[in-house]
Amino acid sequence: QQGDKSKYSNRYWCSGKIRCGACGSRFVPRITKRPNGDVYKIWGCHSRVHYGNWKKNASGEYVGCNMRMVNDKVLTACVQYVLQQLDLDYESIITELAGDIQRVREGSSSSLDVDRLEARKADLERRKERVMDAYFSETISKGEMLQMKAKYDAELEKLDLQLSKRANEDRIRAERQIGLEEIVRIIRESVSTSEEVFAETIEGIVVFEDYIEVWVRYLPIVFKIRYTTSGKRSE
Repeated sequence: QQGDKSKYSNRYWCSGKIRCGACGSRFVPRITKRPNGDVYKIWGCHSRVHYGNWKKNASGEYVGCNMRMVNDKVLTACVQYVLQQLDLDYESIITELAGDIQRVREGSSSSLDVDRLEARKADLERRKERVMDAYFSETISKGEMLQMKAKYDAELEKLDLQLSKRANEDRIRAERQIGLEEIVRIIRESVSTSEEVFAETIEGIVVFEDYIEVWVRYLPIVFKIRYTTSGKRSE
């Protein structure tokens, strides 16, 4: 399977993005020929491609999958449809995203709050040093020193946790802000037929027997698309 992974990774815009709604396996591309000699690409569940239809093997284990194949043109058409729906009202989407960006910025830890925590930490460190000085100058007993030191250490530990939490929250907000700003740029500048756009805007696709779900990156949106095709095959 390692060979399969290297074979299919990053060759196409949707490599690694498509999953089977039945067994959870990733979808992989296959190049197929029609009777008239035309070559076309389809995507199939890796379990079905590797093992065939769902069945019990010689070891008594169930392998394979019955999930339908998906024609690459159909998949592309579905993604184009999703982006076209975004484009129908993309200005309102951009406005909403801009609001999200602003809320992300406003929600970031204020420098005053961090400064307050840092100042409190510095004050505790000084107090801890004075306790040690008092102990070594025999102003206080060892018991008193240990008691006060334990108290300051506990407070310092809490402050370190708070500062670490603030830093992690700011990092997450910064990453989300960058992602939101990037999706705004893509929606504004791109056309819905570019595979680069597909790769940047589509988070993932899940294929079910009678529909597919398309997830849009950085947006709380999932599109459920049912489609029909002509011909004998369902792909």
